[in-house]
Amino acid sequence: MHQYFQNFEYEIKINIFKYVEFPHNLALTCRNWSIISKDAYAKTEWLLVHYGISHALFHAVRLGPTFIDIPVCKTLITRKVPISRYFIQRLLMHFGKYDQKLIELKIEHNVGQLDADRIRAFQQKIKSPWASNLPIFVFTYLLDEGYKQLANMNETLPSKGNDMELFHFLSAGPHVINYAPGMLRKNLKDIEDLILNKRFVPFPPRPKAYQLDLNNDPHIHQQPIPEEYPSKDGFENNRQLNVIARGILIHPDLVNLWKQIGYYEICNDVNDLVMQGALLILFPPTPASDWSCPSIEMVISRLAELINLGFSLKDNVIIDALHMFEHRLDEIGNILWDAFLAIRSNEHVFSLALKFFREAFKPERNLKKDDLLNFLKSKFDYHEQVVKQVVKQYFIEEKMSDITLRRKSLILSPKIYQYILKTYSKNSELTIMCFEDILALRIYIDNPQNLDEISTCTRDSIISVFDSYIKENVSFKPEYLDLLPKATSLELIKPFFEVFLPSIFGMKPNSKVSKRGKTTSSKKRKKLADGLVVPWIKKLEQIDLLNRSNNGELSINFRECYMNFCKRLESETNYQICQVKEENNFVVMNSYNQHKKQKRNENQTDDVNMNLNFNEEISDLYQNILF
Repeated sequence: MHQYFQNFEYEIKINIFKYVEFPHNLALTCRNWSIISKDAYAKTEWLLVHYGISHALFHAVRLGPTFIDIPVCKTLITRKVPISRYFIQRLLMHFGKYDQKLIELKIEHNVGQLDADRIRAFQQKIKSPWASNLPIFVFTYLLDEGYKQLANMNETLPSKGNDMELFHFLSAGPHVINYAPGMLRKNLKDIEDLILNKRFVPFPPRPKAYQLDLNNDPHIHQQPIPEEYPSKDGFENNRQLNVIARGILIHPDLVNLWKQIGYYEICNDVNDLVMQGALLILFPPTPASDWSCPSIEMVISRLAELINLGFSLKDNVIIDALHMFEHRLDEIGNILWDAFLAIRSNEHVFSLALKFFREAFKPERNLKKDDLLNFLKSKFDYHEQVVKQVVKQYFIEEKMSDITLRRKSLILSPKIYQYILKTYSKNSELTIMCFEDILALRIYIDNPQNLDEISTCTRDSIISVFDSYIKENVSFKPEYLDLLPKATSLELIKPFFEVFLPSIFGMKPNSKVSKRGKTTSSKKRKKLADGLVVPWIKKLEQIDLLNRSNNGELSINFRECYMNFCKRLESETNYQICQVKEENNFVVMNSYNQHKKQKRNENQTDDVNMNLNFNEEISDLYQNILF
């Protein structure tokens, strides 16, 4: 009985283990989990849960000699994991170490220096190419098992063939789409044999996490590195997956053939390519002279046919389509939109708005124009509320508030920041929220010690967006003074002390002071509301304390600009930063004091003045943001 319960406990642990996303972390927690993580059955279950039966063997090989061994291979075979002829062909292509010197020479010969550096960086990320470091006994076992499963008494196994290339020709890949259906039907028996008997299954698509990201800045667009076949990391390139997607669009029943051999992941693997391809056939980039625009019903019907096979009209498919047809949205935008909403009619409109804007705002989306964003904006009356919620969520996820943890690039793409500034008020909460992200990074790159972490392209994009926000006089918040003291660049400090802050206190930006200490403006000004000034006085008093302590908390340029501003503040207004008193080694500081200046005539005092329009605009802003 005791042994029974021990086995039962072990089974429960395996059931827990197989659903863990990162089993290595679990294995480090204690000895028992470490034992589970080395169990061949537990590894097999984990592979099947996370990758499915058709891709389990590919990923077992990808994870390398620390994961795959003979017991794991045997357990996979016992669980009916298929070995396709294509798998054997690719295994033979990849196995063995590469000549790194030869690769270097080829890179330098075939591409420019910039591309060479990028390709080298990419190759460094791939520690060992797929299957290249397999133990020889695992390699031979997989070959033997593959030959046993696939060998036919009447024919030899063409291990030096390429079933992906064979499928390309059988599915009329080299021919234009108009002639392809007839040619594919002619080769249908060969295609069925390839899938059902040779178990042809493409390798899985490359996850986005594995794609090249040299600058750690997804919205700095670079030309993609030319795809090589077979790819070093083993994943299937988009070019090859497009061959599969095209075949499905020509003959949708191919999906059912793959499902017959257990390849249920087919719809997920090529979902986006198939849905995008269907729309491109309906709305060709270069329409023929006899082309007529499809109706909403025709679009719905075509997409519904694919959805019934197992494909999905996901958020990214919709936004990708609108982005792809961005230059034709005036012509076909409403047709696409109505068709998409009809298919997704069971979802709440506000929920769809959040999903669509979030997808459109993805940093890696290379938006060059505003057409897509304006189109989405036109479809939702409450777009500002939606955009605000989406931006907030991105900032929370990227840990915007902690410069040590967050990504060292703009969280959204520069185009999104520019669009928000142009579309919404410069003093809106949304714009101010974006400015905080921009300012934090602008201050971060101002420190020479941080420049090594950030590429030149990323740095230039941060400065460019910051300058555009400053040019539009976007408002600072009092808490920004916690960030600014260490800044050294006058381009960063001057807009605050010479433009924005004087406006808060009723002073003209860059105004020249007369000999009598009064501004040259003869306009009658309105007394400034204390509620707007109070938080700034409090922050400036804190800066004054740092300035007097002289412990290096303020940069030289910041200190100089601060002192100049204080002189202007005292000479042009009734305000001055309160004095700091030291008593018994304790610092005593009033949170806020408004000081009246003594005039020659003691009965006469100066009014605190400010431009009326700016006062009303900023007051409304801070009423919403600060209080």
